[in-house]
Amino acid sequence: MSEKKEISVSGTAEEKPAGYYPDVRFYKPPADIYETENEFGIYLDMPGVKKGDLVVKLEDNIHLLVEGKINKENKTEGQYVKNECYYTGYQRYFHLSDDVNKDKIEAEYKDGVLKVKLPKKEEVKPREISIK
Repeated sequence: MSEKKEISVSGTAEEKPAGYYPDVRFYKPPADIYETENEFGIYLDMPGVKKGDLVVKLEDNIHLLVEGKINKENKTEGQYVKNECYYTGYQRYFHLSDDVNKDKIEAEYKDGVLKVKLPKKEEVKPREISIK
């Protein structure tokens, strides 16, 4: 039985659950992470973000940063009596395994869900060994 390597998921300072953090005014979006023989994948729920306001970037060739900004518009003609929706967007870091082919990372955004594909390097993919 082979040992599976996982993508470790980390926050900005310490590991925190998905949710709102008033000290930094952004949400850490919840993530679903999957693994197949050929890739890892991450689904992130980021409702309210427009495609042009998303950033997915690789930092230090090991950390994947995902950010989405929400442009809050005044939804009423009058003044707010109470305003609790003052967050600015989403942010999440992922520490990537050495098994990921970092030159082939892809991202797609549709209906408020960001999907990031992280292809595996050829040398870590399962392969059949011929028997002599």
